[in-house]
Amino acid sequence: TTIKDSLKDPQRLGRFFQDGKTALRNANVVQAIMIEFPTRIKNKGELLDFLDWEGVPHELCEAFVEGLYWREPRSINRSTDRLISLFLKYERLRDTTLNVLVALSVKPKHPFNFKSLDKFLTNQTLIERDLFWTEYLRRRRSETPLRILIWAEHLASRTPSKEFARAYVTVLKWFLASTQRGLRDRVTHALFRIGCAEPAALFNETVRSLSVNDPYVSERMLAASYGVAMATWQDRSRRYFKRTLSAYAKKLFSLMFTRDAKYGTTHILSRDYAQHTVQIALMGDEQLRTKKERRLITPPFRYGGLREWKEAEDKDRGQYRSGDDPLGMDFANYTLGRLTPGRSAYGDTVPDYQQVKKQVLWRIYDLGYSLEAFSQIDQTIARFGFYEEQRGRENIKTERYGKKYAWIAFYELAGYLWSAK
Repeated sequence: TTIKDSLKDPQRLGRFFQDGKTALRNANVVQAIMIEFPTRIKNKGELLDFLDWEGVPHELCEAFVEGLYWREPRSINRSTDRLISLFLKYERLRDTTLNVLVALSVKPKHPFNFKSLDKFLTNQTLIERDLFWTEYLRRRRSETPLRILIWAEHLASRTPSKEFARAYVTVLKWFLASTQRGLRDRVTHALFRIGCAEPAALFNETVRSLSVNDPYVSERMLAASYGVAMATWQDRSRRYFKRTLSAYAKKLFSLMFTRDAKYGTTHILSRDYAQHTVQIALMGDEQLRTKKERRLITPPFRYGGLREWKEAEDKDRGQYRSGDDPLGMDFANYTLGRLTPGRSAYGDTVPDYQQVKKQVLWRIYDLGYSLEAFSQIDQTIARFGFYEEQRGRENIKTERYGKKYAWIAFYELAGYLWSAK
């Protein structure tokens, strides 16, 4: 009651918090008070909890969120968590809130550190995360993700501490969900460089990434780790690396190649990266696997991943507009055509091709794709992609979400068909 009275009294804090307009006229002072407030009341809430207003202006909410940069980590309390969760639900406040959370995520000791971000994103479905997080990365209304990437690249040029390496690897892992191939390539290279300095940080997070429901993430994590294995396995000055690589290879084998492997996959890229990583480890430690076990990492692969492919008709045929077709003409003809040897270009009536197309469509729907969810976004991406092509800037082109799911299905089906030969 005393705090609320003070916030209403024009001779006290009410001078700044009489109403929303008054607060906005004194925005800088108000933000400073909000930063200090939790510490002064022994972390029993946030100043916003004590305002008897019908509504809080979104500008004041933004000032509160941006003030988190300057707060002592120990001042974060349950009320802070509640307000952040609330702001993330509002589109007008979402990007501002995410900018702050991403920046704080690489501070290992902060309550909103990489573990918090990782838990939040892990608990989302693939579709939820793409509409929420991947869209945040695509819109780039802030340069915060790019700054994190630049910091990671700078960090990799030195020898990072284990805790900072783990923080950056975990956060960068989620950048790999992006549909911007240029960004994914750059992040993969940054992960590789950090992994060369701190291989255990990258290897451990790669193992954890296998449980992520977005194959875009685990595929590139496996790629970065494979690169580290290739670059470092013969370096005799780093004897500990042999042990680290052996431990990582054992986990990959158990989780991806045994008959009942928890994360076995037919994704041809992910499987190849993992297979060759295990083989590199074997060159340094021939006792790592028995001959029987080695056969499990030798093609053709008979176990793991999606082995029962169903078929589906195009449920949205005739409804596509302005580039929102998940397959698209070129992908459907040339890319999928690679899975049906002997088919000529535009040979749409070939039975094997028809089957492949239906299998890919089934898998896209199985992943959760729907035209209703992604049509407007994909039309926007297609329109801007055309402009970028006309300007000769295809290197920064963003893929449509429908195409992301089509690529996942393509590589999984390619690995299945190759193993079935």
